[in-house]
Formats: sequence, structure tokens, C-alpha cells
Amino acid sequence: MHALAAERGIGYLDAPVSGGEPMSAGEVGARKANVSFIVGGEAADFERARPTMALLGKRFFYVGGPGAGSTVKLISNLMAGLHNLVAAEGFALGAAAGFSPEQLLEVFDGTDARSYHLSDYAAPRLAARDFEPGFSIDLQHKDHRLAGELGRSLDVPLLLNDLALQLYEMIRAEGSGAKDIVEAFRFYGRLANVDIYAPRAPVDDDATADT
Repeated sequence: MHALAAERGIGYLDAPVSGGEPMSAGEVGARKANVSFIVGGEAADFERARPTMALLGKRFFYVGGPGAGSTVKLISNLMAGLHNLVAAEGFALGAAAGFSPEQLLEVFDGTDARSYHLSDYAAPRLAARDFEPGFSIDLQHKDHRLAGELGRSLDVPLLLNDLALQLYEMIRAEGSGAKDIVEAFRFYGRLANVDIYAPRAPVDDDATADT
């Protein structure tokens, strides 16, 4: 796209967006005009485009030449997709052990389990039981597929990405591809035969002690 535009004397930037201020990530952040732009292309074109980007965002990262913005965004989405699955796995385990999402979110906000994805994206959706996109399972699956292709082209093994791709494929196979990525929390619950919103009775301390 950059090359075709350049042939016609047109500046072209790849400028994906991500994040946002607390409690306004993703689509909500764009509507509130506080997302971050990750931009690749010519530096002069980046400066020319800054006033337009300012209509939707507050932070602008120029990361390099054509394609650089999309590449960094892809790496960011790979990590976000993994964060989502890690949190989903933990919450399923928590529900099986007798803990509600509200309890876990309150505790994790002050522990090493805290992440931007958990506190600013997943937490408000879990609280509202909102599983509509947002950012869909289908899109997250696509990003892991593309990240895998990038890794292979650069001879970088992406073991966790490969696992994430399969897990999101399993959610899609259930017919939930159009749901938001936080659907992974309910998916892990189904795998464990537990409802994260109706945790089991708390486990007996003796049951978890070494014997």
C-alpha cells in the first residue's frame, strides 16, 4: 500500500490504534478520543497526519518505516491475547476453588496478577457481563495466525502463540467467534464444568494440603 501510494505522490501511513485511558480501552477509547496510535511510514507524513490522529487519540508513537506500525501492533495484540487467556484460566480455577470474579478482581488489582488487559478491559466487561465486541474472538484468532506467520518468517519460535491460536480456534468452533475476547473466561469455565459467576463452595484447606 505504501509503495502504490508513493507511485502516485501520496503519503501513506500504517497507523493501528490500541489501548486508551483507564476503563476506556478499545472501541470505547476511540469514542473518547484517547487511544494510542502506533505509526509506520515516512517521518514527514507522520507529522502531517498528527492533527488528524489527534481527533481520535492522545498518544502517538512513530516506530519506523512502512509496515513498522502494523508489526508492533501485531506484537501488542499477541501479548494481549495471551494475557486474556492467562486471566481466563486463573478465573476458572478461582471459581472452582470457590471465589467470585469480584473477589479475584479486587485482590488481583494489588498483586502481580494485575495487567492493563485485566484491569482496564476485562474487569468492566466481566462486571457488566458484557460479552459483545469490543474486540472479537475472530479478530484475536486472526492476530495470532498473523503473529505465527511473522514468527516463522523471522525464525522466532512462538510456542505460547501457537497454543493461543488453538484455544481461540476451539472457542470459534463452539460458535462464539463473534463474541468479545472475554468470552474466553466463560469458555475456560465450560472446560472446567464451572460457572465463573456461580463459584463452587470454597475448598477445604485440608484438601489442598500435601499428604
